[in-house]
Amino acid sequence: MLTPMLRCVAIALFAFVLLLPPPSVAQASGYVLVNFVKAGLVAGVGGGRGVLSYRGRNYRFTATGQSLGITAGATASRLEG
Repeated sequence: MLTPMLRCVAIALFAFVLLLPPPSVAQASGYVLVNFVKAGLVAGVGGGRGVLSYRGRNYRFTATGQSLGITAGATASRLEG
């Protein structure tokens, strides 16, 4: 048989779990759009710009990178999701 104190703790814990929002409500979704260009011959460089849309606000950012190794050509990428 449960003691009164243990019974109160069990009821409080059960009520707390029931009041938690479901995971889909607790998580806010975002959207990212990035335009990236890369070119190189042996050594390559690339850079791009993007926008993160999150909770009704837009956050601009830049991305840059370098590579060294077997690189030849140029690419342009548009990434979104």
